[in-house]
Amino acid sequence: MSKKIISLLIFTFFFLSKNNLCFSAKQNPPIEAKAFLNKNSLFIGERFTYTILIKTESDIEIEFPKDFLLNLKEFNIVNSGLSSKKFFKRKILKYWYILDTYLVGKYTIPAFAIKYRKKTDNLWKDLTINKIELEVKTLLTQDIKDIKDIKGPKKFPDSTYILFLAIGIFLIIVSVFFYFIFLKKQKKTILNPLLPPHIIAYQALAELEKNDYIKRGEFKIYYTELSEILRGYIQARFKIKALELTTEEFISKIKDDDTLPQEYKNPLKDFLSYCDLVKFAKYIPTEEDAILRFSFVKEFVDKTKEQQSI
Repeated sequence: MSKKIISLLIFTFFFLSKNNLCFSAKQNPPIEAKAFLNKNSLFIGERFTYTILIKTESDIEIEFPKDFLLNLKEFNIVNSGLSSKKFFKRKILKYWYILDTYLVGKYTIPAFAIKYRKKTDNLWKDLTINKIELEVKTLLTQDIKDIKDIKGPKKFPDSTYILFLAIGIFLIIVSVFFYFIFLKKQKKTILNPLLPPHIIAYQALAELEKNDYIKRGEFKIYYTELSEILRGYIQARFKIKALELTTEEFISKIKDDDTLPQEYKNPLKDFLSYCDLVKFAKYIPTEEDAILRFSFVKEFVDKTKEQQSI
């Protein structure tokens, strides 16, 4: 009976050893990366998405080349962003760019190298991202010689002409109005995911200061943009969805959140509550107070920004 038990133990040992070796052989490499398009053939003016997918261990640092965006210089960058997910000791980063072009032809987005290293290492290593080819086609399917010239304009009665002229002017005014609103909103949504959150915040603060809302007495616009800059920085820096929450929801969320430094929780509550007074309760602040709130946001960014590795 003892011999059977010993034989069974030996068999079990070799079986587990074999499976353990197989498991070790199948472990993921420290970093993987690839680039791809959602479509490789498209028509002129059609939008498409260029994605860089990086799978890596959670303690790996990644650095893109400074001239990376030159790889996309032949296209218009309509929008861009970054999403991040973590699974146990690994993370998945997805950089995406929505592009379009109005020139027909075959294009190549060239290969490029990113740098990576473990946080405990001093030496950077290179990883090459693959190149991608695509073709942009024209919607014109017939020979230009077959296109006939348009007929001359017909004369409208005077009253009809005036009516069409009035409608045309109205449509132009409405279009210009919505264009500037959309353009302003679009500028706020297009953020370069390769820039650190504090750099984006500094640029936004400089733009806000240049608009000179305080001297013009436009305090509602000033405090709205100032609070959005702070919320956007917190969302990017601490991964808290500050832009999507009301002030009450945000304060409740950070109350027991250890991500944000404890000493800033009450000052943030006071700042956002004060901004709400100006934005929604029609409270009129002083110029000195507006400058003081600006200094608070800048100081918050200065003291909480992520230290860059050299």
